[in-house]
Amino acid sequence: MQSTIPFQSLNSSHNRSQESVRVITFTIANQTLALPMNAIVKVVSCPPQMISSTESIELFHFGQRVITVLNLHKHFAQSLEVASGKFLVITQLKQKELYAFLVDTPPDLIDLPSSTIRQLPESYRQGHVLSIASCVAVLPQTEGTTPIFIIEIERAIQALRIK
Repeated sequence: MQSTIPFQSLNSSHNRSQESVRVITFTIANQTLALPMNAIVKVVSCPPQMISSTESIELFHFGQRVITVLNLHKHFAQSLEVASGKFLVITQLKQKELYAFLVDTPPDLIDLPSSTIRQLPESYRQGHVLSIASCVAVLPQTEGTTPIFIIEIERAIQALRIK
């Protein structure tokens, strides 16, 4: 299983000819984020003991596996003490290690038009709260636009380890 979508290929001429990229979108602390569908193992309801978690990184036993749960709530909203996560989006890195994101809303499966996806400038990704994202998709809505930040699992892990 691939860890994340190869973000370099999002901007390649091969993918530009494709019409869309399939992702799941979810909300964490009022930020709309996405992960490529090929990075998702499973989405499950959050266990009751984790719903009001204040830890940035903790462990969750899932069947015969142990999953590292990444709670990005404090990363995005410094004033929030308690997460309001209701679901775990489980993903897997190349090393076969499982990670889960504690998310607020049930994830949605959508196809992002390739024409809406843009690489974030490296300067924006240095020290910014959204430094965990490599790309953004901007979708037109009836009342403005909605940015969806496509996150990189490795960057999210690094951001939480620094804090």
